[in-house]
Amino acid sequence: MRIGKIAGIQLRLNYGFIAVIILFALANMGSKVLLVFSAVLCHELAHAGVALFLGCKVREVELLPFGGVARIEDLGAVSSKTEMMIAAAGPGASLVLAALAYGGVIYPNAWSDVWEFYCKTNIMLALFNLLPGLPLDGGRILRSFLSLYMDYSKATLIAVNSSKCLSFALFSLVVYEWVSRSTVNVTFIIAALFLYTTAQSELKIAGFRTLRILGQKKACLITKGI
Repeated sequence: MRIGKIAGIQLRLNYGFIAVIILFALANMGSKVLLVFSAVLCHELAHAGVALFLGCKVREVELLPFGGVARIEDLGAVSSKTEMMIAAAGPGASLVLAALAYGGVIYPNAWSDVWEFYCKTNIMLALFNLLPGLPLDGGRILRSFLSLYMDYSKATLIAVNSSKCLSFALFSLVVYEWVSRSTVNVTFIIAALFLYTTAQSELKIAGFRTLRILGQKKACLITKGI
C-alpha cells in the first residue's frame, strides 16, 4: 500500500507489515513496533539517499514484516565502490540514531525507557545488517571489497558461502537452545532460512551482472578506440 513520497521516493507498506502493526497494537505493544519500524525506515532511507547522491534512481522504499528494502534501479550496473557506499549507509545511519538516542538515556527523564529501547533497536539493526552474508549490508560490503581485487562472480561466491555459514550457525544455535532449554527461537529460524535462500538467488543475479560489467568495459574500450 502506498502512503506517500519523501524526496520523490515512493513509500510503501507491505500488507504483512500492516498486519504486524495491528497484532502488536492489540497486545499493547504498538508504540514499540512503531519505534522499530521507524528505525528500519531511517535505515532504508539512508541507503536511498546515498544512492540518489551517487546518481542512482531509487524507485521505492517498502516496509516489510521483518525489515525493509530500498529498491534501487540499475544497482547491478554500479561500480563496486558505489555499491559499498550505498550498503554502508544503512548501518551508518542506524549507529548515528543509536548515538543520538543514547543522549536521552544518559539524562534520566520520563522518556528514558523509550530512548533506551530506541538506542538498543538501532544498535541491533546495525549489527545484524553488518553480518557478512548476502543480501545483508555486510555481505554486500564484503562482496564489493573483494570484487576490487578479483572477479565479481568469485567475490559473490565467497559472500554466498559466508551467508550459508551464518545460516548453519543460526540453525546450530536454534538446536542448542532446543536441547538445553527446550525453547525454539523462531526469529533465528526465519533469519537462517532467509540468508540461505536469498544467498542462492544472488548467484544467479551475479552472472547477469558479470556480463553487464564485461559489456560496459567493452563499450568503454570501443569508445576509446582500443
